[in-house]
Amino acid sequence: MIYNNGTRRLDDLLDVGECIEGRGVKMVGYKTLRDLRVMCHLDDDGIGVLQGTIERRGNMVLTLGKEEGSTEPWAVYAYAPSLLIPYLKSQSSILAQNQWPDKAEGFVRRLAVDWVPWGTPLRKVIDTAFGNFDHEKSRPDIVDPSIPHGVTGSWGASRHR
Repeated sequence: MIYNNGTRRLDDLLDVGECIEGRGVKMVGYKTLRDLRVMCHLDDDGIGVLQGTIERRGNMVLTLGKEEGSTEPWAVYAYAPSLLIPYLKSQSSILAQNQWPDKAEGFVRRLAVDWVPWGTPLRKVIDTAFGNFDHEKSRPDIVDPSIPHGVTGSWGASRHR
């Protein structure tokens, strides 16, 4: 499952807390404010309604900047604390090794400002939190080291989004 920003769809935010393809749950999602305004045609009132909808479902919403300490909002993040808190606890050793927060809000705030290389244990923790269970395999520019050189296949054939 890959969630794409840059589309009119709001599923990256609205699917938080939902089961994804029977494989797990989506604990975190985000959408840039630009995409919400330009692609989804939401004004500030519409974004407020969206945030209220997310919160009524028992999830949390943060509007965060792109850089640490930035006061200019860049994206809306949604997360399901009831799912994210125990998941982060189960991944605490990987988070500690990489000096990442193991508290839900701190983790989401760090997601907004830090990029993590593909194929690392921390990236797998992040991808799972976002519900991107096959993220690396679905990108043609990423080489999967578990696949022998020269072997090709249809990576996202079972995906329906």
